[in-house]
Amino acid sequence: MKSSSQERMAHVQYNGFRVHNGSAHRVEVVKEHELDPKTFWQKYVSQRKPVLIDGHLSDAGWKASAKWDDDYLRKTAGDAPLMVEKREGTDDSYGKGRKVQMTLRHFLDAISSGSDQLYLSTQEVGPAADGHPDLYTHPLTELAHDFEPVPSLAGHLVPQQMNLWMGASKAGASSGLHHDYHDNIYILLRGRKRFRLYDPSQAPNMYTHGTLKLVHSNGRIVYASQGDVLADGSEVRDVKLWKARVEAEKAVEEAELAVKMGKKGAAKQLKAAQEQLEGVLDAELEDALGMGPDDFDDMEEDLDEGEEEEEEGSRVSPLKLKVYEAEEPGGRGA
Repeated sequence: MKSSSQERMAHVQYNGFRVHNGSAHRVEVVKEHELDPKTFWQKYVSQRKPVLIDGHLSDAGWKASAKWDDDYLRKTAGDAPLMVEKREGTDDSYGKGRKVQMTLRHFLDAISSGSDQLYLSTQEVGPAADGHPDLYTHPLTELAHDFEPVPSLAGHLVPQQMNLWMGASKAGASSGLHHDYHDNIYILLRGRKRFRLYDPSQAPNMYTHGTLKLVHSNGRIVYASQGDVLADGSEVRDVKLWKARVEAEKAVEEAELAVKMGKKGAAKQLKAAQEQLEGVLDAELEDALGMGPDDFDDMEEDLDEGEEEEEEGSRVSPLKLKVYEAEEPGGRGA
């Protein structure tokens, strides 16, 4: 266990489920057909409480459990390009960044031949049409007709990423102690997998890679090197910039309408609004490029000063700126 110094330094606000008095806790088991989205959210997800769901998804669009054997995967997604984790030996662990490139067919052939040094895990995704990271990539791209992006059990929860994990080891293999930044729905298709879980309040007692800064009430862990990260994973500065852009775009729309209506001072109002929006967009660009971290604050001050000097008829609306260890004892899991 860590010394109490890190615990004193880290501000732990976590108020979800905890295992008390250092005692072992047996995870609750619930039959899949007995669990509905509302109960799943209220009793487990919102409380950060783990649950073992007995049975596979019963959604009509869920076909993976019945279809995804090795032959089907080879036939349907065998040519999918992958980056596969590789360990040096059976006494080594995964999660160290060592990866090799191969197709899914090559990977399946290797583990079918007895290789226990390869592990298919998270694949790097590209941007989606909206500019945000895509939901999944190969080999799930080729298998997407066998599942729905959002299982009915998730209700209104929004998925962040989907991955296919697969490995084979008679002696067992560990992905090491780690935590994710999002909740997980882990569906075991074959083999077996053991999870050893620690609630987020125990983070100060771990030998973490980085100095702990804060554990949010929902369990989000923030390190000192990450800056000001909110409970939903967004950064304070990014939120400030987003809100500023929304306000600036609204100001431009209002000013354009005022110009069309022929209101007094509308042209000056529009010019000021456009300059305001341009300033925000420049700040977003500089932020994306890692330039001028203080430029936006300076811009905000300049805009506020300029606003006070404007006449009443051309005033612009002011800116309103305001997880876990996984062990695989043996067998094959997907």
